[in-house]
Amino acid sequence: MTEETAISPWRGPQEAVDLYRDLASWRRGLLGSAETVDPEELSLALARDDGSPLAARLDWKASQREQVRRLAGQAASITVAHRPPLAAAAEALRPWLEREEALEAAGHALRAEDARVEELARAASLHPALTAFAFEQAAAVLHTALAAEAGEALARRQPAAGSCPLCGRVSTLSRLEGKVGQRYLYCAHCDLAWRYARIACPYCGNEEPELLRELVSDDVPGVAALACDKCRRYTKRVDLRRVAPPEEWLVADVQTLYLDMLAAEEGFLPAHR
Repeated sequence: MTEETAISPWRGPQEAVDLYRDLASWRRGLLGSAETVDPEELSLALARDDGSPLAARLDWKASQREQVRRLAGQAASITVAHRPPLAAAAEALRPWLEREEALEAAGHALRAEDARVEELARAASLHPALTAFAFEQAAAVLHTALAAEAGEALARRQPAAGSCPLCGRVSTLSRLEGKVGQRYLYCAHCDLAWRYARIACPYCGNEEPELLRELVSDDVPGVAALACDKCRRYTKRVDLRRVAPPEEWLVADVQTLYLDMLAAEEGFLPAHR
């Protein structure tokens, strides 16, 4: 970093920041107890690269699904502590977590099939968004542990799109590192970063400079929303040569919501929409 901004880029709605900070701390604390993938199976899954996310190619064991089911209850409790109106929905979720359908939901979460988790929640008359979020956060513990094991091998493959090679979720944040400003896309779900072209849209592949532009906040240099006029999507970028990194990358997306607002004012959509 050659320059630190006078105004920190790491801000955002305090309620949301506090929730994600607590979830990040909870996830970090559980990494040592996350059940890992068998090395031989992991090696086979990495070799069997068909373009799908690594998490979708693994045969997750019953014990791993059980761990996710248990952790989903904890994630729901943390969420409700910051979102009291969801207390009744969390109470309805707890007994369902003991049912066989919850193990099925855990399997879907481990394969990053969030829509399938929501379907199961609706069938049980549960709160779909809370249920999917709780299982997503629970699966993230195992996915982050997997990233520590397989991240280097995945990053070497340099995915051609903006989706995480481990979990398949769309990256919404990128960072520039080193003297030349190498660009890395970042996944806030499994804490994985991978190299990507400096001048290119990660969602449609557009490399035409005249169709790519930076939307910046005047008072915070070094951060920007990189918008593509071809697909009308954007990603957020942090130049670590100019700003200090956040205390916790897992919270960085929430702390830069002002860039999302800036992009929305210009008519751009986030990549997941």
